[in-house]
Amino acid sequence: MSGGFERGVGDGQEQPYLGAGAAGGVDMNAPASKEMVESLVTMGISRPEAELAVRQTGAETVEAAIAWVFENREQGDMLDAGAAGDAMFQDYKMVFVVNSSLNMSPGKMAAQVGHGAIALYQDLVTRQDVYGGPLLQWNECGSKKIVLQCENASEFDQLTVKAEKSGLPCTTIEDAGLTQIPAGSRTVLAVFGLVSDVDAVTGNLRLY
Repeated sequence: MSGGFERGVGDGQEQPYLGAGAAGGVDMNAPASKEMVESLVTMGISRPEAELAVRQTGAETVEAAIAWVFENREQGDMLDAGAAGDAMFQDYKMVFVVNSSLNMSPGKMAAQVGHGAIALYQDLVTRQDVYGGPLLQWNECGSKKIVLQCENASEFDQLTVKAEKSGLPCTTIEDAGLTQIPAGSRTVLAVFGLVSDVDAVTGNLRLY
């Protein structure tokens, strides 16, 4: 799930992609069309927008419909965005909380954050039915990542419990103890979710 859909080179006035079969109309009651709409809905796209995307791309592929959604979101040509648009395109971020009491070197800290990013992302990817849509929106909005710090292991554990109770996907990294710190030390808490939900857990922490 690397990268995302990119706009083509142009002056920003490109016409929305309509798809090969759009001009001739699309049978939205056809099983293939219905299945495509449901696939888009499970990815976090609202049903009205999913139906419009399938219709406008001629029910070619799910990928084409997704590309149409994001292309027209950028151009401002989506149907009545209103509340539906707000629900569709929400701001997600991934936060890494470093246990600063371990006094890791910059290189060690960077490696631990990297472990946290990979572990959490792999967990999200294996649960596409739940996090496919949020991951897609996160990628489209720049894959926001922030590194914060907590004071000690006690605060680290409290934050972990708080994230879990909030229902946010999270993971903790424990060091193998081969270099600078004792084995089993909890170095990084990685959390993913809506900005407002993640801030409710980590909003009072300082940047690392």
